[in-house]
Amino acid sequence: MRVALVLAENYPPGTAAARRVQAFAAGLQRGGTDVVVIGAPPKGVPAGQSRRGVDSVGVSYVLAGDVNFAHASHWKRFLRRPWVLQRVVADELEKAPVDLVLVYGHWWYLNQAVHRWCRRRGLPVVSDCTEWWRFSLETRYAYLDTLLFRRLLFPRVSGVVAISRVWEEHARRKAIPVVRVPAVLLPGAEAEAPVPPLPSGPFVVTYVGVMYRRDLPLTLLAGLRAVVHRGVDVRLVVIGRTDLFSLAARCRALAMATPELAGRVEFTGRVSDEELKRRLAATHALVLMRADDWVSRACFPTRLPEFLLTGRPVITSAVGDVTLYLKQGHDAWLLAPGDQPDALADALATLANDPVLARKIGAAGRATALGAFTAESHMQRLQPFLQRLAGKAGR
Repeated sequence: MRVALVLAENYPPGTAAARRVQAFAAGLQRGGTDVVVIGAPPKGVPAGQSRRGVDSVGVSYVLAGDVNFAHASHWKRFLRRPWVLQRVVADELEKAPVDLVLVYGHWWYLNQAVHRWCRRRGLPVVSDCTEWWRFSLETRYAYLDTLLFRRLLFPRVSGVVAISRVWEEHARRKAIPVVRVPAVLLPGAEAEAPVPPLPSGPFVVTYVGVMYRRDLPLTLLAGLRAVVHRGVDVRLVVIGRTDLFSLAARCRALAMATPELAGRVEFTGRVSDEELKRRLAATHALVLMRADDWVSRACFPTRLPEFLLTGRPVITSAVGDVTLYLKQGHDAWLLAPGDQPDALADALATLANDPVLARKIGAAGRATALGAFTAESHMQRLQPFLQRLAGKAGR
């Protein structure tokens, strides 16, 4: 069986979407499936990057190579992206046919042309669904696009890969074949992520993200302030862009203006993969909170397996499918959902004052990552699922 994995982004990885696609592709390839990744970078192929190649784990990829597209204005690129992606898919698959196309994303606009092209040729299309946006002013466009996807594309797919029970149950209600696959690790990730010794000095907690409201950034700062009041010498490292949402800028200003937090919060901005590894090795704990709302329950924290793999204790919220895999005090520190700054302060104080417990939780979390989130184990279920769908289309 030959499968094309398609995403309207750049590849090899950088974004969470590209990392998920790479993990799927590498896992399927190790199971004997012939795979190719097809992508369309938003701004064209970056300078110095090959349009066609093999990534670090041996997965072949091809990118849209329209030079005029790369030099177009923002809006022209946006308007042309669906058809640029469709064209590179058509060019590649007409040269080397596939049995099935796995399209990343819950997007109508970006993926519509690819879906249409595949249907005309009788190719089964499987959608990998990872987000379900609800309306807000900040997410109004994402909400509309997801809504159109569910109404116009979702009912016509051959199958669904669901990142959560929310998407899984939605597919079952629509009588669409579905398999649930949470966030997964890249094959061989454990060999590249040995557990470093704990750093000396203040207790360092790290957050990776863009400080979007579902990550409860105000709660994070309030919890940090509360634990400082208890006399704990703690530092917070925020890794990721803070210019995407107004709340992120507000949190940055608050951290600088609050006396208890002055000098205790570092904003690194976006960093390279190597720098991220270095930062994670220098931390004592990682925090990844979630609001208890529909959007949080429908997704799954894509960085959670990577955090667990570090061997550092992960503080996260007991929201959605997280509780299927993690147990409070055993392999993670689970907070009650929502705005819980005092509970976060309790977690930070306990872990900072009890390094033995912190190491125990971190070690158990790493074991859970290697047992519950490996690409190999989940691809052993995904591979026969895709084979059945490809077989149905061939009859």
